[in-house]
Amino acid sequence: MLAAICAACTRDSSLSARDEATIRSALQLPAAAKLLSLTAEPASPGTFGREGLRLVASFALPSAEASRFATAAMTQGWRGLPLPDAAAGFKQSPTELPAPQRGVVFCRVGKWRTGNEFDWSVCEGEKAIDRYQTAVLDLDNATVSAVFKNYY
Repeated sequence: MLAAICAACTRDSSLSARDEATIRSALQLPAAAKLLSLTAEPASPGTFGREGLRLVASFALPSAEASRFATAAMTQGWRGLPLPDAAAGFKQSPTELPAPQRGVVFCRVGKWRTGNEFDWSVCEGEKAIDRYQTAVLDLDNATVSAVFKNYY
């Protein structure tokens, strides 16, 4: 019985680490970003994996690193505030994201192509999407908040 419980713990921690790595990679977060919170729904795989996966995470950055990251991020798919209006129209929209006075945002949508490959584009009102990835860097609080959602 104890072995089954420990196996479940290992599986959950490995999923959490993979989820964190997915967010860090997509947003190109600096190594100095410290994970504050991460929730995943569903938390564990079902019959066909983690259908409808939704990740919500928050990271803290050292203040000086936040400014440097904001500058670099503008060349990596991030753009100025606010979050595009299209994001509010997403099914299960990223309502957890803050609306800071100073910062940058990341918003892209993916259309499934084949296997686990997607055609990505910036959020500009696309209707038929299979996933979205959104994030906000709040420069006043030196935090990055992210919401990723898969519809499959």
